Amino acid sequence: MTLVSENIRYLRKLNGLTQEQFSRKINIKRSLLGAYEEARANPNQQNMQAIAKAFNTTVELLTRQDLRKLRETPTLSIPLGQKTSQPERTQSTTAIRSDGILDAEEDDPFQHPDFPDIFAQPDPKSSATPEPQPLSSVLNKYYRPQEPAREPRPAPVPPVITPPVRPTNERVQAEALTFNNVYEGVAASQQPQPVSQPTAPLIPVVLVTQFNEYGQRHQQPDFLHRLPTMQLPTLSEGNYRAFEAGEDFTFPGALLVGQFVRNWFDIADGQTYVLLLQRADAVRPICCRRIYNQVKVKGTLLLTADRPDVPNQEVALKDVLEVWEVKAFVSQQLPPPAPSTDRLRQLIEELRFEVERL
Repeated sequence: MTLVSENIRYLRKLNGLTQEQFSRKINIKRSLLGAYEEARANPNQQNMQAIAKAFNTTVELLTRQDLRKLRETPTLSIPLGQKTSQPERTQSTTAIRSDGILDAEEDDPFQHPDFPDIFAQPDPKSSATPEPQPLSSVLNKYYRPQEPAREPRPAPVPPVITPPVRPTNERVQAEALTFNNVYEGVAASQQPQPVSQPTAPLIPVVLVTQFNEYGQRHQQPDFLHRLPTMQLPTLSEGNYRAFEAGEDFTFPGALLVGQFVRNWFDIADGQTYVLLLQRADAVRPICCRRIYNQVKVKGTLLLTADRPDVPNQEVALKDVLEVWEVKAFVSQQLPPPAPSTDRLRQLIEELRFEVERL
């Protein structure tokens, strides 16, 4: 844990907020706030200023001071805009600044009407000491958008029922999909977080005869919109694309339905994927293989096939353009039945009986 992550976690818990509540207040995702508190990622300048503003402190205090050691008290609920009284200083008195540094000559630079000293002791002579306010009420007061004036509610209109509209190819894969094939000097925790995508009503299908053209135009919307489509209502939310299996697959001609993989560190060992490669020596730019992730060790992916006559191969991560995890396949060929172990056991017993008779 770093000093910044400990301070953020301490101040959030001190004000009785969950990660979900506080992440909404500063307009970031809860998973990103969790990464900040667990020191898996460092806040950028914009988020750091938003966190400091929410806790009515400064970026300097969050990054340089251990707030737990300076003040083990719940007064860090932070009543915004209230001044705290300071004891009078004499020439022989050494004052402690808000950042914990001794200062005997100059005034505290943090004493400002818009920056109350959160570590100052309340004046014992004051008869009415303001009570700390919960952070949630403070944020709601200063960040709540102004509600527009309410207009008179119109009379209810009966609903109009229209027939459902069948989706067209133009609504399929509107977003350009890019695979992260950069790994040198980049930690996995610093990679962009996967973004939830809406479920596509239609799945584009890439046939074997279109593999070469797809390798050159896989990011062109006009080409993708002209591809044939299929539907599988049982798939979960995500970006999907179907590829016709070649001769190196167990069931040639089957349609392999893959979900797009955005980052190389999401590739699991032993799972089946469809890859789009840009190697010049590749006979076909698209292949279906089981992948073993060797990026952190060698910067490559080990590709293996289920068929014994297909050799293994290693490809550099920089040569991988797209990766699709196979979630389903549609084949006109049924798999052969598994051999019956009971029948094999019976044959062994019959052979043993014959051998003993001899």
